[in-house]
Amino acid sequence: MKIVKLSLVVISLLIATAAYGEVAVIVHPSNTADISTTDISRIFLGKLKKFSNDSTAVPINQNEGTAITDEFNQKLLQKTASQLIAFI
Repeated sequence: MKIVKLSLVVISLLIATAAYGEVAVIVHPSNTADISTTDISRIFLGKLKKFSNDSTAVPINQNEGTAITDEFNQKLLQKTASQLIAFI
């Protein structure tokens, strides 16, 4: 019985990990601007300062060196942490 319970816990953790494997960019709900993946990348790289509706874009990221930040940098910005340091 303990093995079955342990197996269920392990399976639940694996499913939960898979469910949280995506990177999300959150924009304030009042912002009605159209925004693309390219726009997001340009905002976080400092190349774009405003949304299409002329409101100011202020990028806020997770702490450097965390797994989620590294994943965001790799997937969306296509840069490693050291490349970003050199870029900025």
